[in-house]
Amino acid sequence: TIVSDENIPGHCGHCVKTGSLYRFRGELLATFARSLQLDVAEVHLGIRSYDAFFAAAYVEFLRSVNSHRYSPVDQMTSRVLEKMPSWEQVIEAFGNAFPKARIFVWRHEDFARIEPLVVSNLVGQNVDPAKLRKPKLDNKRPTASAPAVHELLHQIERDGADAAVERWKDIQAAHPRAPGDPPFSPWTDEEARHLQHIYAKDTAELWARGDITAISPT
Repeated sequence: TIVSDENIPGHCGHCVKTGSLYRFRGELLATFARSLQLDVAEVHLGIRSYDAFFAAAYVEFLRSVNSHRYSPVDQMTSRVLEKMPSWEQVIEAFGNAFPKARIFVWRHEDFARIEPLVVSNLVGQNVDPAKLRKPKLDNKRPTASAPAVHELLHQIERDGADAAVERWKDIQAAHPRAPGDPPFSPWTDEEARHLQHIYAKDTAELWARGDITAISPT
């Protein structure tokens, strides 16, 4: 079983700098498949609305950026809207790398309602997910608030990425995210609605395909 995360098809920098869903996914997945030297029977992949995915990717990108790798957020948004990436292309890359695998796909937005089913698929039908021990969250990284991200971007423009990122923890501490606060979003309302509409259309088409197993609440 392969559970996809950003370390397999690529990393956030590939997404941010190109506006693509993992620019080198084909090459990296093919290399990973060859290195396994095993027949992979299952691939499990969660997908996410394009507006939220790229916003989260940009925040993750900022955690380790420096002056040589920094890329302005408006450059990312322009490239995303120009290229209009598709999860279907990512799933096809997984299919090419693991041609014998059954591909399971779920939406990030549905995960809270389907978590037991997703976990059951991963660990096997003979294991009760409810009896699994939940991981400790003592070392969980805090989710950056929108004001914290905007302040970091302001300081990057003023002082450069190297100096600003060194103050990232202090910036987050000064601008904590409270429950219910909206996450950082680099999109206008119109852009976000457009990306959400494309995502809804793309997922409907994916769910209608016969070569993947879609996991949904209904």
